Amino acid sequence: MSLILAAAPAASHAQDGRIAGTVRSTAGTSLSSARVTVSNNLTRVVRTAVTDANGGYSVAGLTEGVYTVSASLFG
Repeated sequence: MSLILAAAPAASHAQDGRIAGTVRSTAGTSLSSARVTVSNNLTRVVRTAVTDANGGYSVAGLTEGVYTVSASLFG
């Protein structure tokens, strides 16, 4: 199964940054219970979230930087 991520980064000051979005299948269906991983490319600090019933996720408390976002769903 392929996943499509949509992320909306917020402005970041100290640890006020947030990445939020929706995980959808290639058919456009929202995917609940998907594991989302947000990794800081410089520090390698990793934060995770699980999507809600509508495929939405939010990871807050991020420092300024460049991040890689990925999602996985097993089942």
